[in-house]
Amino acid sequence: MKKQVHAESKGSGLIAENTYSINTTTAINFNFWYQYANRNIAPVMTEAISNAVQRDRNYRYNITFTKDGNKGRFAFRNAYFNESLYYNDSALSQPSNSLCKTFISEPEYSYAFNEHHSIQTGINFTKINAITAEYNQEEEVIRESIYLSYRFQFRKLILSASARKEFNNYEKPPFAFSLGANYKMNSWIKLLANYSTVYRNPQVNDLYWQPGGNIDLLPETGYTYEGTIDLDLLHFARKIHNDTNAISIQLTAFNKNIDNWIAWTPHGILWTPGNIKSVHSYGSESVFIFRKHFAKTGIRLSAFYGYTVSETTSSEIPYDASVGKQLIYVPFHKAGGTFSVYYKKSIVSVNHTFTGVRFINTDNSDFLESYGLSNVQIDQRFDMKNNSIAAFFRIDNLFNTDYQSVQNRPQPLRTYSIGINLTFRQ
Repeated sequence: MKKQVHAESKGSGLIAENTYSINTTTAINFNFWYQYANRNIAPVMTEAISNAVQRDRNYRYNITFTKDGNKGRFAFRNAYFNESLYYNDSALSQPSNSLCKTFISEPEYSYAFNEHHSIQTGINFTKINAITAEYNQEEEVIRESIYLSYRFQFRKLILSASARKEFNNYEKPPFAFSLGANYKMNSWIKLLANYSTVYRNPQVNDLYWQPGGNIDLLPETGYTYEGTIDLDLLHFARKIHNDTNAISIQLTAFNKNIDNWIAWTPHGILWTPGNIKSVHSYGSESVFIFRKHFAKTGIRLSAFYGYTVSETTSSEIPYDASVGKQLIYVPFHKAGGTFSVYYKKSIVSVNHTFTGVRFINTDNSDFLESYGLSNVQIDQRFDMKNNSIAAFFRIDNLFNTDYQSVQNRPQPLRTYSIGINLTFRQ
């Protein structure tokens, strides 16, 4: 094991959430997020040294107005993001500065006709302005959409349907819709199913980043469906269920077919985005939860496993070796688990995740080895009349695992972090 050089990083953040109740039916909620990161970019394994540095500074604001009526609820959400990135490398002729400003406005109204029928409708307006030396000019993307959803509930059955239509300043997106069903067979078995169409626009960097951006990218289109069985084993064992004790298993199978899948792939030292003509993704996910509460103590165990096949099914390139092969950096297997012990206002949690083999080229001739990571976190809450302080201490990569998420980019070894959350109530 070799110590990384020029890999130091530091960061800070602040989250503020405030809610003001005008009266019993009207409220204004304001949220503010600030995040700063300053890090040295370690050399790839094929480099001897690196002088690259990157600084990210993000501000995010959100204000939501809500008004509750007899059978309806009106919400008006507005958000503004200011995200900047500075990158400098001695290999560049000049430093790179980029700034992305995003404004989002979304009025929404929900109405319940009775206990069986309800609807929700709204309008979304999004404006993105990107300014950077890597773009030939300031780029602006405006997207508007309208949506409507309907929900029907009768006894043990819940049905839902929704439709969305987007408008933007460079193409004509199709209608997107989804259908869902939720059926409670008995006290311990619940079945869920969902079908939806997929439409995803290229992001600003996908289109305009230089070098590497691709203004000829097409939007992703396709469809996806999944089915889930949710088993409450406490009810099956004829035990009394409550909110503090639980034993449950959730099993899901999914399928996704996408045309013009947008993927960034390496071409030498340059990564560029392109459209993969057709991609078929399918697999399964399973989740297990055990929760037990005693007088002043509680334990919680959760575990998951996911199996995913995500392969190219057709290509516009003759004799393309990627057809029938797994997409790069998409593992077949992922698994993990978390064990937590609660005592009064203290929590100790141990987490472990496993990531399987990932191919690093489109013909699957080379790959990165699988790896496992362990993390530990301690949380402590202190209450003071109407206020509270919550503090945490966390160790990531507890056992100094040497691993790579991207080829030749070794990831950090053991790291430590602390945080404090202050809550004021009036």
